[in-house]
Amino acid sequence: MYGWEKLEMQFKKIARSDEQSGLMDKDAFVICNKWFPASHIDYYVAMPLQKEMIAIGDTNDIHQYAWINRERKKIKAGDDAYCIVPSNYYTDVKMQYADYFETIRLSKLIEQKRNGKACRYFYIWQLKNFIAKQNPL
Repeated sequence: MYGWEKLEMQFKKIARSDEQSGLMDKDAFVICNKWFPASHIDYYVAMPLQKEMIAIGDTNDIHQYAWINRERKKIKAGDDAYCIVPSNYYTDVKMQYADYFETIRLSKLIEQKRNGKACRYFYIWQLKNFIAKQNPL
């Protein structure tokens, strides 16, 4: 579970800066397309920051999130979201979510080090203006 708590601190700074500059909504969701890493992002990042985490994808990929999503706040037209992608579970965010958001851009790349060497990267994506007609939930 190395590095997840540090990611939360780094993401908190990014989200706060984005909110203050008007780049992202304060209530921006965090989304993911696989149950792992979604469960870690949910527990270590979204929950401490009081952000809604939802998984968008095939039930075979999101597993229990198909049911967890039903208990959470619903994403609606115009909502913004972050997608946090660890390099060891990389997905092409632009391709994955192109039908669901008007604008998708890479915001930051966070390097995670272990013993002084890079061991993983976290890609922080900004997804703007959810398109409700394509609602995958």
